[in-house]
Amino acid sequence: MRYLGPLDRIIGHFCREGYSVSVGDGVVWLSRDGSKGAVWVVPIGGGLDEILWAVMGATEYANRFGNSYVALPVNLAKRIDESHFWTYGIGLLVYDEDMVREILQPRPRAEPREQATTHPEESDVETDEERSSLDNAILEELLRRVERLEREIAKLEELELLMARVGVSESRAGTQARTAQRPLPLVAPATIHYQAEHAVKSISHSEEKLPSYLQNNPWIEVLASKR
Repeated sequence: MRYLGPLDRIIGHFCREGYSVSVGDGVVWLSRDGSKGAVWVVPIGGGLDEILWAVMGATEYANRFGNSYVALPVNLAKRIDESHFWTYGIGLLVYDEDMVREILQPRPRAEPREQATTHPEESDVETDEERSSLDNAILEELLRRVERLEREIAKLEELELLMARVGVSESRAGTQARTAQRPLPLVAPATIHYQAEHAVKSISHSEEKLPSYLQNNPWIEVLASKR
């Protein structure tokens, strides 16, 4: 069977390192000079389930047997916290349609167990209970990391909302400042005309209060206009 695309490149990467390679169930099994290893490949387009499967498998293998890797598409690798990998000594590869790059090398254990050189397909030393306990511990650790990422994302969303509100407030303040700086409108001609008519009416009203011998006297209007 021929494996095409990114998987071919991952196989080629380890072949160039001198490994004998076999593939099964999405895992690349490695063998070189009596030592063994394995690579859990998360496919392009994979999601959280595939990532958990790969990380749990690689972590268990590293604890029981030896070197293990997780191979992630580049777009997923950017969203993963690498601390789990170096904490548990898991190697990390990233790949796309054109390249394969090793980001972290697996860390050998200081005190390997007796079955460290035994391939998982040939060993059944640990009980189901021990495996289940290990899987649960790994899953709990991953869930804690996911929750932490979700909290960080929520904080970022709150910050973006606050920045948007500040921007709206600044925009409103700028609009109000520009409105306050506008010059007052000039008095309309209609207002001036009204004031003139009011003045004439005031003069006429004043004439009504004059003695009869001064009413309708043209000199009175002349004197009133010179006030």
